[in-house]
Amino acid sequence: MRAAIAASSVLSVAERARVALGVLEEVQELATGANQELHGTIRLRAPTPFGRKFVASAIHDFCRLHPHVGFDLRLSDQVQDLHGRNLDLAIRMGELADSRLMARRVGSNRRVLAASPAYLKAQGNPETPEDLAQHNCLVFAYPGLLQNTWPLRKGRREKPATVSSTLHSDSGDVLHAWCLAGLGISLRETWDIHEELRDGRLVRVLPE
Repeated sequence: MRAAIAASSVLSVAERARVALGVLEEVQELATGANQELHGTIRLRAPTPFGRKFVASAIHDFCRLHPHVGFDLRLSDQVQDLHGRNLDLAIRMGELADSRLMARRVGSNRRVLAASPAYLKAQGNPETPEDLAQHNCLVFAYPGLLQNTWPLRKGRREKPATVSSTLHSDSGDVLHAWCLAGLGISLRETWDIHEELRDGRLVRVLPE
């Protein structure tokens, strides 16, 4: 089975689930005949928060249609070599760097700055990107990667902001929890925090 890679995020929970399920259903093209049942195990990797929220339920729906297909689902926020890890498919956020892989874009991944009302009440609300240097920013990092430059955009203009933090993690779930706990400002995917933004547990920072 060839390895494929995709970036995934859309506007609603239902749409995200359909996108994830659609990626998995492409495996059906491997069948040699229209009536042939699929068999075997699909080795799939996905980012932890996205996999937990959407891919797991999409696999449930896929298995109802194809009961003889098994899954080895591995959740990790780190980008790892699909060939070296012996994987069939991966859902990823970001650009495709490995030219040996086939990619299909299934959506856009919008990220916003967010913080808890308690943090902003205690530390103040930044008014400009430069103000972020005075705040504790929650940074995604693992050996070989430190995302301490955030690409902020206003219209077509992009203004990278270099941030510093006392808190780093290689887990999106951990950064999410720290943000909710009022420990700092986080650059989060809208699909990951839409419920918290809706009910006020988190608020946008520099929304413009």
